[in-house]
Amino acid sequence: MNKKLWITAFVFLLVTANYIFAQSPDDFRIEQLQDGTLSIESFGGKITTDTLVIPSHISGIPVTRIAFLDTRERMNNIKRVILPDTLRVIGSRAFVGFDLQEIVIPRGVIEIGNNAFMRNTSIHTVVIPSSVKLINMSAFLGCEITELYIESIFQLSPDAMRFPPFAGHTTYSDLKKITFPANWPNSSLESLGLPQGFINYYKSQGKKAGTYVLNGQIWTYAGAVSNPPAPRPAPTNNASSSNPPESQPELGKFWIEK
Repeated sequence: MNKKLWITAFVFLLVTANYIFAQSPDDFRIEQLQDGTLSIESFGGKITTDTLVIPSHISGIPVTRIAFLDTRERMNNIKRVILPDTLRVIGSRAFVGFDLQEIVIPRGVIEIGNNAFMRNTSIHTVVIPSSVKLINMSAFLGCEITELYIESIFQLSPDAMRFPPFAGHTTYSDLKKITFPANWPNSSLESLGLPQGFINYYKSQGKKAGTYVLNGQIWTYAGAVSNPPAPRPAPTNNASSSNPPESQPELGKFWIEK
């Protein structure tokens, strides 16, 4: 049985001319997982900035999971979340209903939960790093995605086979560019929630890796794999760090760490 803990976690204050981190020392609600690592279930502090930094460790124990289960309405003014590179699971409904304009999906994440980013309409570019092995149902439902980068094949949960992770009328109308790996299995290809025109064309091209672009109403093959825009370096969220990032990224993107 998982042991519930309440631990006061101090999130450091770092203010520069162009960059403000979440501050105020306050309570995260913590669940200690069976492997001894920590899951952050909610943030109880006062929201005084549009950026929330999630610590990589609390009391020396790594944070490997995050799920904001009961604070979505209070977190609506959060536009940017900095996730730690220790993170392995983005839990179900973690950011549903937020209005995020920037988030890094760390390259260590292996699972994205049910409805994790549902209805984040301000984010238009999504990158799924190769570390991700499982995506659950409706993970990006209703996001107004224009560019989608999928680095490698991942599995869909049984529920996701019925409720696709990328489904939604906004996705169908807005998605114009897909970078996709080779030889996606038929068993899950139709269940991703991607436009049927893309799926048909991908199959017709022998399921080869590369970038596919929508020209008018027709999907075409644009060549070898197109790399997503380089993300800004993710800041270290330990209290000892005081170096701000050198530059700001363009807003409206899910970034991945290199």
